Amino acid sequence: MDCLFCKIIKKEIPAPRLYEDDHAIVVKDINPQAPVHLLALPRKHYAGVHEVTGADKKLFEHLFNAISAVVEKEKLAQAGFAS
Repeated sequence: MDCLFCKIIKKEIPAPRLYEDDHAIVVKDINPQAPVHLLALPRKHYAGVHEVTGADKKLFEHLFNAISAVVEKEKLAQAGFAS
């Protein structure tokens, strides 16, 4: 598989990890387009949004909880996302 995000998850492409568990990771983008540019990635591969089903609801709920954890840990809510 030649998926950029899968390669980041497998550590074939380095990216600073801010959060990681069995279902999701949050990394700093290696080519940021903003002062704060993070990627929240589910460990499960999706070729596109059309593959996400209702059965994936818990996974994406977990992904958003991971994002919230990083926002809190990095104090992004206080500093602002554009800092």
